[in-house]
Amino acid sequence: MQSTDIKPLTSVHALKEWAVAIDALRNGQSLVTVRKGGIREDAREFRMEHRRFLLFPTYEHQNPDQLREEFVGTLDRVVAAAPSPGLVEIDTWAEVSDVIEVTHEEQVRALSEFSVFSPAYAIERLQWRPRKPLHVLVLRVFRLESGLRLPLTPAYGGCKSWITLDQEGPLDDTSPALSTTAFETARERVLASLRDAAPRVDEISSGL
Repeated sequence: MQSTDIKPLTSVHALKEWAVAIDALRNGQSLVTVRKGGIREDAREFRMEHRRFLLFPTYEHQNPDQLREEFVGTLDRVVAAAPSPGLVEIDTWAEVSDVIEVTHEEQVRALSEFSVFSPAYAIERLQWRPRKPLHVLVLRVFRLESGLRLPLTPAYGGCKSWITLDQEGPLDDTSPALSTTAFETARERVLASLRDAAPRVDEISSGL
């Protein structure tokens, strides 16, 4: 008889993001993040390598001056609750619904209410290597009921977006940050605010 067991959905892929930004995504206060590329990425360009991934919180370089005012207090709380040095706690994962390439400051300003980052900081990212677009990732976010607690290793460091974890994280024992209806409503608002952009879902790695 053929087994009817369903293999748990897991991932070792993680996107690095400020802990304060993950907190907002996890609590349904944010819907997007932005990427331009890191100094340790190929050609210093961001590539959309995975459709589903864990969110890896980082605490370095979090700057209150680069956040919207309402999230400055959240930063203080998140930093105070950081795990012990040498450890990382992962309690959130995301699925990409849309990737939009943004090239104009007006589009960046239109995103302000959907992100923790200040318009000035997002525009700064847009203007870095101005011939390259800013990638806007619209994320459906889920809370892990049983998260991961991992030792930090040198492989997780550096200015790069994607990392591969030493341990698989579960993606099925979760609850959504926003209901399906609430997410779709918010997503449509994001896309409407960027109607002058050229939406394009990047090539996604196979096997997801």
